[in-house]
Amino acid sequence: MNGAKPPEVENQAEIKVREITLILQHLIEREEVTVRFILDRLYEVATANIMQGHVRWRSLHPPLNRIARCSQPLFRRVGVFWFNHYGAELIADWLHSLVQFEPESTEETTSLASYEVIRAEVKHLPANVITQHPQVRQLRSQVRLLALCLIGGVAVVSSSFFWLDYRLKPATSEFLQNQSQPQVKQDTSRHF
Repeated sequence: MNGAKPPEVENQAEIKVREITLILQHLIEREEVTVRFILDRLYEVATANIMQGHVRWRSLHPPLNRIARCSQPLFRRVGVFWFNHYGAELIADWLHSLVQFEPESTEETTSLASYEVIRAEVKHLPANVITQHPQVRQLRSQVRLLALCLIGGVAVVSSSFFWLDYRLKPATSEFLQNQSQPQVKQDTSRHF
């Protein structure tokens, strides 16, 4: 036998994975505060890693940290929305892949072996040859450009939120003041 599973076993496995997905969806809906907490921590770790790994000028770290803090609520909303829609399915598929005991394909082992051969060849090259290669320089400049575009986009979005907040505060305070003042009817009829 070549290790193929009977259709009944496949159907049962699919049903069980769907049940796991439903259970995870229920858990996510019930524990939304926990999901928000996890996403907040992931955001903080990711921004710290991006700052340390891609921003070389230390003087830019404080303003970028403030921008990252300002954009965190937006990320939280988008992250919770995305996680509510796709998180349970992704986790269920990942858990299902952990319990599947299928033999590794030969393609993966050959690609891993070829990767090791290329890595060994690159180790013998001088470091300046690798970093001065035109493609490497082009990719690095593209990464810098994308990082600057991302920083600029986050700055624009966060500043627009601040501007909106600034513009709406006077209007809401005036509205609340008008609502709290008693409406006095003026008597227009004259009594003689």
